[in-house]
Amino acid sequence: MNKSRIMELVLVLSFIAGLLSVSVLAKVGGSTDLIKGEQAYNNYNYVTAAELYKKACDNPDPASNGCNNLGVLFFKGKGVRRNLVKAYHYFYLAKEFGSPYSQGTLDRLCSKIPSVCIPSNRY
Repeated sequence: MNKSRIMELVLVLSFIAGLLSVSVLAKVGGSTDLIKGEQAYNNYNYVTAAELYKKACDNPDPASNGCNNLGVLFFKGKGVRRNLVKAYHYFYLAKEFGSPYSQGTLDRLCSKIPSVCIPSNRY
């Protein structure tokens, strides 16, 4: 097999693996909105991404990336008005729902801007 044929096979297998992972994620509650939100984000449509991440957060997927990603949008002010208290709130929700990323994000946010770190029930 020549190099170009091997490269073509690798690309096809990568594409199939991507389709399978999207298919598996789509079967998990809330993940369809998460996938569509990530597509909107990648296409620079941050308003739509925020709406879809909010839906995914309202019906959390196992990793709660919808809440985490919504927190990122509020932190950066993409598609929504920048609001560090809301960013904290969504990072906190993601942590409570089991997101592996959110605790570190909360720690960094609170160490840099302690005034936004309020108990979530006061939000």
